[in-house]
Amino acid sequence: MVNILAVQEEEQREELRQFNIERRIMRNQSDPFQLSDNHFKELFRLTKDMAHYVLNRILPTISTKTSILAIQPST
Repeated sequence: MVNILAVQEEEQREELRQFNIERRIMRNQSDPFQLSDNHFKELFRLTKDMAHYVLNRILPTISTKTSILAIQPST
């Protein structure tokens, strides 16, 4: 029984690692708003509408200074 729980826990950790890798790739290489609504919500825990709302609220307060590593706030 303990071995089954350990295997299940390891499988959950691996799924979480894969999920985090996928989210990192999506964040760095593509437009997440092109994802399906369900996939977007799985990755970011927000609906697209809510994400747009949050962006519209915070964009005016974001500094215009740019960094080599900065992600452009365009949607």
